[in-house]
Order: sequence, then structure tokens, then C-alpha cells
Amino acid sequence: MIKKLFLTLVFSFICLFAYADTVTYYFNAYDSGGEEWENTPADMVDGNEATNANAFWETGMVQLNNGNNCAGTDLGTISKVEIRALRNGIASNQEIVYRPVFGGSSDGNDHAQATGTSKAWGAYIDITSDTNSPETWTWTNVRDLDIDVVANTGFAAGINCYEVEIRVTYTGGAAARRRIIMVE
Repeated sequence: MIKKLFLTLVFSFICLFAYADTVTYYFNAYDSGGEEWENTPADMVDGNEATNANAFWETGMVQLNNGNNCAGTDLGTISKVEIRALRNGIASNQEIVYRPVFGGSSDGNDHAQATGTSKAWGAYIDITSDTNSPETWTWTNVRDLDIDVVANTGFAAGINCYEVEIRVTYTGGAAARRRIIMVE
């Protein structure tokens, strides 16, 4: 009986603290009239994977996406924050550089990814420990995360960016506690 109780408690403890979940947000605002791509910049932040912003022939063009759809609600303890984008280039020698902006003014590291000529999601880029990132991430930090999206066209035709996402990995929170109660 004691052994069974002990195993149940150990299992509950592991489930409570080891359960990891993810949630995904997208950037939904940009610096209109400031740092924006030259063609349809609003389409990068409209949440529609069928529409895109385009940087055409001009390498180094920056769009500052300065809002996302995270409300800042505490879902649990954050262990990882990542970004990725749905994008493509017109030529094969192009890349997009993603630079997170923390707290509205502190730039993180530059993360370059080749675009490829087919529309596709890029690999997730871990920004959890970037330069100037929060030492301990909170949901307010996620809500306040901005990003510079830099088009390096290589002076070729252009780059399209359809959407930029944030994926947050977290543990604990109400969802994990509900699962434990259901298991017991």
C-alpha cells in the first residue's frame, strides 16, 4: 500500500514538473510608415498564409514587426522561445535575417536563413538566450517581443514573407494540472 502511494506521488510530481507544452503566436502589427518592406507590408502581419509582403531588388530592407497576438496570459514556466517564418525567394541566393527586439528597444542576435525558391516554413530558431533577452522569460516578455525582418535579396528579384511565428515551450500551468487530476 505504501509502495503504491509512493509511486503515485512520484508519478504526479513528474507529471506536474516535467510536462512540457507549446503554444504558437504570430506577429500581427508592424511599424507602418517607418521600417517596413516596400510592397504590401501589412500582409506579413495579417495572419493569412496566402498573402505576403515583398522586398523587391533592395537588399537590406527591414520590416519591424512590433506586435503579436500573445495576450501575456501566464500559462506556466517558459523554457524556450523560438521564431520562424513562412517565406520564399525568387532566386536561390537569398536569405532573411531575423533579429528579435526585446522590450521594444534591445536588439537580439541576427539569425540568417536561406529562403529557397518554394514557399515553406523555415526551421525554428531558438532566441531564448539571445543577447539582451530576458534572463527569465515571462509571458509579458513574449507579449512585448518585436522582430526586425531583414531581406537580403542579393540584388535578385525579391523575397516574400507571409507570416512570422513565435513558439513558446512551457511547463506547469493549468493545463498540466488538469491532466494530472484526470490521470489520478
